[in-house]
Amino acid sequence: MKKLLIVLISIAILVVGCLQLTKSTKPGDSNLDENSTNEINEDNNTDKSLTKEDVDQIFTEFNNRFIQEVDENGKVKKFSSKSEIISFISEVAYEDLAAQYVNSYYEDREDGLYITDKEPPLLLLLNQDYELKEMTDKYHIVQNIDSEEQGKYELIATIDNLNDEWVIEDIKVDIEVARNPKNRYKKLYEKYKDILIIANKQIPLSSDFVPSELVAPDVVFRFKEDVPYRYLEAEAAYAIEDLFAAALEDEIELYGASGYRSYNTQKIVFESNVAKYGEEEANTFSARPGESEHQTGLSLDVTSRSVNMGLTQKFADTKEGKWLKENAYKHGFIIRYPKGKEDITGYMYEPWHLRYVGKEVAEIIDSNDLTLEEFLKSIDVIK
Repeated sequence: MKKLLIVLISIAILVVGCLQLTKSTKPGDSNLDENSTNEINEDNNTDKSLTKEDVDQIFTEFNNRFIQEVDENGKVKKFSSKSEIISFISEVAYEDLAAQYVNSYYEDREDGLYITDKEPPLLLLLNQDYELKEMTDKYHIVQNIDSEEQGKYELIATIDNLNDEWVIEDIKVDIEVARNPKNRYKKLYEKYKDILIIANKQIPLSSDFVPSELVAPDVVFRFKEDVPYRYLEAEAAYAIEDLFAAALEDEIELYGASGYRSYNTQKIVFESNVAKYGEEEANTFSARPGESEHQTGLSLDVTSRSVNMGLTQKFADTKEGKWLKENAYKHGFIIRYPKGKEDITGYMYEPWHLRYVGKEVAEIIDSNDLTLEEFLKSIDVIK
C-alpha cells in the first residue's frame, strides 16, 4: 500500500510536471498563452495544445494505467517493458524526462515489468519555484535542481495546473541535491563577465583595449615611480589592497612588481625578450602584444625580499609564495599560470602572477584546480 501511495504521489507530480512543461517551448522559457500551440516532444517535433479536459483525461489515464494495474508483488499488468511506459509518457512530455522517471525505479524482468524497491525520484522543472531546507533524514536523488551546495534538503513545492483551477501544494519530500556546477558557473559568468575577460594566445585583445577605470592601489611596489605598472582596474585595485593587508596581518610582506601594461608597452617588452632569448623561448614566458593579461588591468605580478624582488619560480618555495597560493582566492585572485597546466595556459609556471576574477569564481577555480581557460570552457564561453 505504501509503495502504491508513493507511486500515486510521484505520478501525480510527474503528470503536473509534464503539463507544466507543455506551457513553454523548453524548460526555463516564458509561459505561452493558453491558446498557443506548444512543442511537446522535441525529438519528433509533434505540436499539441492541451485543454482543461485534456488535463483531466491524462491525469485519469495515468491513475488507471499506472496505479491500479500494479499487483501486490510490484508487477505492472498493462505494460510489459520500460520502453512501453516511456513511449506512453512521451505522448505528453519530453522523452528524456519520461526515460529519467521510468529508468529510475522500474526494471524489466524475464516475466514482465516491475516497480523496484527504490523510492521514485521527484521530477521537477527549472522554471518552477522551490524552497529548499537543509535536513539530515532520508532523501531521494533529484536531477535538474541547481543548488550552490551539494547536500540533503527538504523540498517544498507548489505546482498549479494550466488554468489555475486546482493546485498540488506543499509537497514535502526529502532529497539530495547533486551539485550542478555548469548552471552555477554560467550564472556567475553572467554576473562577473566584465572581470572574466580573457587574453591568451588564442583570444587576443584589440590594440585599442584599455580598462574602463585604472587606479593605483595603496600597496607597496618594488619601485617608487608613478608609472602605468603601478595601476590596476579599479575593482582589482581595491581587492589587492585587501590581500596585501591580510598578508601583513600574517607577517607576510609582499611587493607589487608589474600591473597594467598597454598594448604598445607589451609590444616593447616582448620584442626585448625575443632579442635576448629568441621568439620561441620568449613566448613561453612573455606574451605577444594583445595576448597579455596585464593589458586587462586585472593582473599583478608580486614579489618579495626573499627572492630579491625578482620574478622567479623560486618564489613558490618562499613563505610569501606559499601564503599567496593558500590565500589568494579568499580575496578574489588566482595564480593565473599554475604548475602542470602549461599546455592549457600556453605559458610556463608563474607563481607570482595574480589574476583577479572575483571571490566566488576564484574559490571555484582554486578548489577544483582549474585554470581560467578550463572554467570558461566548462560553460562554453570559449572553445
